[in-house]
Amino acid sequence: MSRLLGTTLPASKNLWVALQRVYGLGESRARSLCFAIGATPFTKTSELRPFHLSQLYAAVEARYTVGNDLRAANRSAIQRLIAIRSYRGMRHLQRLPVRGQRTHSNARTQKKMRPPTSRPARP
Repeated sequence: MSRLLGTTLPASKNLWVALQRVYGLGESRARSLCFAIGATPFTKTSELRPFHLSQLYAAVEARYTVGNDLRAANRSAIQRLIAIRSYRGMRHLQRLPVRGQRTHSNARTQKKMRPPTSRPARP
């Protein structure tokens, strides 16, 4: 089993499928990374040489924000919306749908009671 950016890549899977396990890499990015390192998308992960893994790591680091860095960026973007008290920020804070979905009949999961989070103090 190979590891890439803190994610274990399954050895029995094709490379383009295994790369999708990394947070932030979808189907199209995974396929483009395969071609960038000179491997076919259908190469098994177990067949990769250490040279290919280092190339893959360098290509991901140079092109994309992935993994914990992407999670932190998303979290800070939401915190910024909350801090400026925008409508979207308040919807996040109230744990309601943010993008205009109806809440009368849907959004049951989003509206469930959850443990309270610490709210920022009002300025």
